[in-house]
Amino acid sequence: MRQMAIWPVAFVLCLGACQSRDVAVSGAVPDAGAGADAGVPDAAGGDGGTPWTVASTKLAGGWKLQSSEAVPDTGDVISSPSYRPEGWYDATVPSTVFAALVANGVYPDPFFGTNLRSVPGMGYPVGENFSNYDMPDDSPFRVKWWYRAAFDPGTVGDDQQVWLRFRGLNYAGRIYVNGKRISRPGDIEGAFRHHEFNVTGLAEAGGGNAVAVEVAPPKVNDLGITFIDWNPAPPDKNMGLWNDVEMSLTGPVAIRHPHVVTALDPPSGATARLSVTARLVNGSSRDVSGTLRGTIGGAVFSQDVALAAREEKQVVFDPASFPELVIANPHLWWPWELGPQELYDMELVFETGGRVSDRQAIRFGIREVKSEFTADGHRLFFVNFRKVLIRGAGYAPDMLLRFSPERDEAEVGYVKHMNLNAIRLEGKLGNTRLLDLCDKQGIMVIAGWCCCDFWEEWHAWNEGTYEIAAASQRDQIREIRNHPSVIAWLNASDRPPVERAEKAYLEILEEERWPNPVVSSADDRPADFSGPSGVKMTGPYEWVPPHYWLSNKDRGGAFGFNTETSPGPAVPPLESLKRMLPEDHLWPIGSTWNYHAGGGVFGDLLVFTEAMSKRHGAARDAADYAAKSQLMAYEGIRAMFEAYGGRKYTSTGVIQWMLNNAWPGVIWHLYDYYLKPGGGYFGARKACEPLHVQYHYDDRTVVVVNSTYGEHKGVKVTARLFNIDLSESYSHEETVDIGPDAAVTLFAVPEPPDLSTTYFLRLGLEEPGKTPAHNLYWLSTKPDVLDDENAEWYYTPTKEFADLTGINDLPAAAVEVSATVENDGTDEIATITLENTTDRLAFFVRVEVTRGQGGEEVLPILWSDNYVTLWPGESVTLTAKYESADVHGLAPYLRVEGYNVPKVETPIP
Repeated sequence: MRQMAIWPVAFVLCLGACQSRDVAVSGAVPDAGAGADAGVPDAAGGDGGTPWTVASTKLAGGWKLQSSEAVPDTGDVISSPSYRPEGWYDATVPSTVFAALVANGVYPDPFFGTNLRSVPGMGYPVGENFSNYDMPDDSPFRVKWWYRAAFDPGTVGDDQQVWLRFRGLNYAGRIYVNGKRISRPGDIEGAFRHHEFNVTGLAEAGGGNAVAVEVAPPKVNDLGITFIDWNPAPPDKNMGLWNDVEMSLTGPVAIRHPHVVTALDPPSGATARLSVTARLVNGSSRDVSGTLRGTIGGAVFSQDVALAAREEKQVVFDPASFPELVIANPHLWWPWELGPQELYDMELVFETGGRVSDRQAIRFGIREVKSEFTADGHRLFFVNFRKVLIRGAGYAPDMLLRFSPERDEAEVGYVKHMNLNAIRLEGKLGNTRLLDLCDKQGIMVIAGWCCCDFWEEWHAWNEGTYEIAAASQRDQIREIRNHPSVIAWLNASDRPPVERAEKAYLEILEEERWPNPVVSSADDRPADFSGPSGVKMTGPYEWVPPHYWLSNKDRGGAFGFNTETSPGPAVPPLESLKRMLPEDHLWPIGSTWNYHAGGGVFGDLLVFTEAMSKRHGAARDAADYAAKSQLMAYEGIRAMFEAYGGRKYTSTGVIQWMLNNAWPGVIWHLYDYYLKPGGGYFGARKACEPLHVQYHYDDRTVVVVNSTYGEHKGVKVTARLFNIDLSESYSHEETVDIGPDAAVTLFAVPEPPDLSTTYFLRLGLEEPGKTPAHNLYWLSTKPDVLDDENAEWYYTPTKEFADLTGINDLPAAAVEVSATVENDGTDEIATITLENTTDRLAFFVRVEVTRGQGGEEVLPILWSDNYVTLWPGESVTLTAKYESADVHGLAPYLRVEGYNVPKVETPIP
């Protein structure tokens, strides 16, 4: 595998301080310590004295948490270093209040069964707009909660500045340090705002410091963090310190919000022109003069700057004035399937009086992203002047916002492994580690605000709401704008913003030098101010038959850019169902299942279950239901992504709704909450493989899709029809050349009159010198028929169903299993060979690596393929990559089971 290149500079570890932050309001730095530098010599006139400490650290551990109902004391008392928080809960930050209480065992696992309902005050209607619901009277979260921690800035020298930064406080609060309130009235409000305070003069060297934060929950009509109909609302509405709290030390002047904008000379991008900006903040009460110096690779650039006391100033380096920022033959950043993910480091240092006052480093990529409307009015994205078909999915964080580096790495790895190239963040912002991983892995990110909640009820906004929305937009844009993976910003989701809101958003984007396309909303309704969006959000979100995606031009079919759509439910494999549902509620499907569905019209599985019963036969039990669900998910997800790939660039993008779930769910995911890949995962991986052969349900054509910029010559494509008894009814073969980034229609597959009701179409693709690839379809002579006249906004019903029940009558088959395993650093790679030793079809065979015999599947895991079908006498070799530690010290086993293949378990030697 090609390694990501990081182009060199003298990189300085900045311990978290490299991220952009909000530091001031109207040019004034919040100063918590009046007279903090009285008697300190002016740094501008310094003579190179003792170096200032320049460092940053996260205040993560040692926090205490308690309800204000249990604490009668005020903030000045609680923040006193001598205060003893006896009887308080232990907490780490970031953590919401409810997440901390769960960690302390106050509540049982809220993700199991209906435990969440047992939490006092869990009265929110599932999937409703819960900004319109205040905390119930019996909720322990209707009141304010206190967070408290001790901190030590270490040695604080002359003119040394001490800063506290809060990257996410939901929703409102007051902040105290050492007995003094440092936040101004009304200053701390808004879940997505950043706040930084200069606590010089309050913070004592050598320990003995305390910070106390009083947090108030979101109220009715606040711009909070919402999950809409994805899952139940957290009982505390995610109140608390949900993102990092950081302490940093600088000299008199701090560097904030460093930013690089990259522009390429068309058409080849052989020259890059970089524009660099940063904000300098003089935290001292003296005028300061100094030099801001930057390095990017071998390029060095500098500028002298003078700042008045407490002044904040933006410094700009443009390529016209600084030729060092014109780079010939730059190493470009690309989405993963189109090229390497080259990254550069920039370091900025501010020096005054011969001493370093602050340094900041960021990592960025040189690339240019544009979009334009096609002749049909569809938005088409370009990266480095090359067209890109977006195929991605909507990301959800953990419902309690419990961020995990390991989980982030696994989920981004899954996105790439499914051959997807993008994720969408609908109001789920703040996880910069996720963006770092997308930068490294070449996953594009479309970010923006959330739908449906008060974020889109502009008619009810007051002046305060507009101020919070504007400040939130600025802080979030500053945080994400340097990431090369972030290719677009949506100012709204389900409907375009009103003119006043959109103008305010656009002004901020311009002021902050946002370098990427801006879309008014994810919907196709034109905005009053900016006009058409060029995208659509027409669903469906519920089960539809596979041919749907090649029709329905005015709905969810493969025309234009669909920002969120899905074939609906995604029932996990049986093992995950057993982890999330009590045994006595596992079967039949009932209210506990439905609690883990969505809200509103998505609150049950009735449409999906009807389709299963009529197409595949009614499920006998939970195991049968789960097995048939994987088959339906594979078929449905594959059909959706294949339709958009085969129609490029009539279709310009599709976002599967969703990638994952915020809690264990039975709808809208490609892998489940426990990171177990199911049928949908492998349907997506198959449909989006770089060179792919596929079948179009509408006209029975065979199409080859090339998702790379390379040409493929001498590609042999085969199509074979088989009856349910495996007698062959049709065979055809062609050898073709496939051009770059192309979708080529080859030939139509006939429907011979002697086909069995349920039959198979097996496509093959073979490149010279490579292992042949196959794509299997299970079809019926009885077609699915849509009921277009009764279409709803979220799906089109089916009035006649295909008959695929012949699959249930496949005779039993058997496979022989052999495996080896080798170590690859901290990983293990298992190589598994399956051989069908019978004269029967071995259909839809699933393989798992487990922790010992009968144990849980090792997760996360990357399979080369799964849910495979083997013809009589055929063998297939699969690989599985997983971390050695995830086997938990047990002997790894293989568990193999198919639709008509009995379960086999065998150790991996």
